[in-house]
Amino acid sequence: MEISDNDSFFCFRLPEVESDDSLYMAHFSRDLYVLLSRMDAQEMVVAFEIPRVKVAKSRRLSTEALVRTAIGQGIRDGVFASAGSAWLEFDLDSPTWAGDLQVSNLQ
Repeated sequence: MEISDNDSFFCFRLPEVESDDSLYMAHFSRDLYVLLSRMDAQEMVVAFEIPRVKVAKSRRLSTEALVRTAIGQGIRDGVFASAGSAWLEFDLDSPTWAGDLQVSNLQ
């Protein structure tokens, strides 16, 4: 299924993160953040807030690109290995994750 900019909920797995077979959900909000959460018994919710000074740059990126960048930042910063919740500043220059990202019907 092709991803469009109207899609805002996605699911993915992280085969590159050892011993993690969890299903994750990503949600892009027009309120300028990307929310990543693990869909199992261990709670993990991370929100990447786009700083106001970078809003113009973020608007030039597709929804898919923003979500892939948030996942890449999460892998780089080790957030998938932790439990709990956090608000982080979204680094729009993070590496882009190239894994399998699917549109979710969990909306």
